[in-house]
Amino acid sequence: MVEVVESEVLDREPESLLLRLEQKLQQVVLDVVDHGAGPLVGSAAYGDARLADTGDRDAAIALMIRESGMATGGTGFLTGFGGFLALPLTFPANVAGNLVFNSRMVGAIAHLHGHDLDDPHTQASILLTVAGADAEKVLTELGVDIGDSGTHEAIRKLPVPVVHEINRRAGIFLVAKYGGKRLAFTAVRSIPLVGGLVGGGIDAALTQYVGGLATRTFAAS
Repeated sequence: MVEVVESEVLDREPESLLLRLEQKLQQVVLDVVDHGAGPLVGSAAYGDARLADTGDRDAAIALMIRESGMATGGTGFLTGFGGFLALPLTFPANVAGNLVFNSRMVGAIAHLHGHDLDDPHTQASILLTVAGADAEKVLTELGVDIGDSGTHEAIRKLPVPVVHEINRRAGIFLVAKYGGKRLAFTAVRSIPLVGGLVGGGIDAALTQYVGGLATRTFAAS
């Protein structure tokens, strides 16, 4: 009997750890959007500041995407520059940096398009966008009719239980985008200088993609 119980616990443990990681990444995204991280202000303050700097919403959004891409690209270069010996220390920092900058950027874009960052429906769209997920595919799998209104508008009409399911799936995408898939580049990152250049380019490209996705998602609603 004891052996069966121990086996069941061992079988559930990886799944439990993965679930906690998914929930942790979701919380990091929402905390950054709301409060910022370290010296970085939250999304609303960031968006408002760039709007004041440029005087135009589209220009402010373009500026934030460029700034965020430079930030993640720079982080990717520095954390890949040290090569294999530094990888165990720099890889987690690189993942966290990308998540923070992309989260703040996506939240700021949503804010400048007039969306309430405290609304659970907006938060669900932010989580999917930061994860770079195909929101249309996720909604279709859940049986949601998107129509011509766009994914965020479709999410805004959903009951809370369905929104929670979207968040759960967003957590899976977050782990894949900022954790699992990035392991594929470990071999390249292990080469000094080359790892920094390639890693920085990959990180900047991801931010550019996420920024464009956020613009399309929240501008359509």
